[in-house]
Amino acid sequence: MTPYRDYTQAVCSCLRHATAEEKQAVAQELQDHLADHADALVEAGWDPEEAQTHALAAMGEAKEVGQALAQTFPRRWLVLSRVNLVLAILVALVLFFPLTSRVEGAVNNLIARTDPFDSPNHMRSGSIPLEDFSPLDLRLSLPNGDVIRYFAIALTEQNDGTYQVELHGVEYHQNPFREPYYGEWALEYTINHTLPVHESSGSGSPNGVTYWSNEIPSLQPGDTLTVSLDVPGVHRSTEIPLPWEEVTGP
Repeated sequence: MTPYRDYTQAVCSCLRHATAEEKQAVAQELQDHLADHADALVEAGWDPEEAQTHALAAMGEAKEVGQALAQTFPRRWLVLSRVNLVLAILVALVLFFPLTSRVEGAVNNLIARTDPFDSPNHMRSGSIPLEDFSPLDLRLSLPNGDVIRYFAIALTEQNDGTYQVELHGVEYHQNPFREPYYGEWALEYTINHTLPVHESSGSGSPNGVTYWSNEIPSLQPGDTLTVSLDVPGVHRSTEIPLPWEEVTGP
């Protein structure tokens, strides 16, 4: 039995109008995404059992995910199976386009959870080599279900001996079939808890996720970096782990 079987069964139990083959395909897809997410965390140093628990929590409540997926298997498909092939094709052409954008958003959402750095929607700077980035899994949750996630970080030494931090992040909703949106939000970065150095703002995106990167200059070895997230009525603040040991040595 896989560690995700109870979760996938709970999701598939909500798919009342899906066939057995469709439920099996959904269960396998969910298990693959969960396993990929957990494997990525283990590679980053997480305990395997904690990684599996975190992957399940990040996917969202099984019932909510199942209800969202159930919308892609509506009762009208039972009717279509009983009409002639010509009518089925015509109706399918009409229904295909709205379903396509919804599924595309869900796929983008799942990629943002499991492998955002290699997503085709993620545009990274060409000035920093890929191997100079360190994986990061830092998340700020909002009351509406949106998640602000930092997934990669790089420290590069500048000509004056200081260091610049490049952070890469993504916003998505905990339910893969919902668009992330919380109006305008703002991020403020503070060095050593005293000096605000950078502000960034953004909002949700119509393709299911929003990617961004921030550059924070003028850090000295050993400095700390704090990020504060502000949206109407909500304030979140946390320290970003900087990989100083990777760039300054022992």
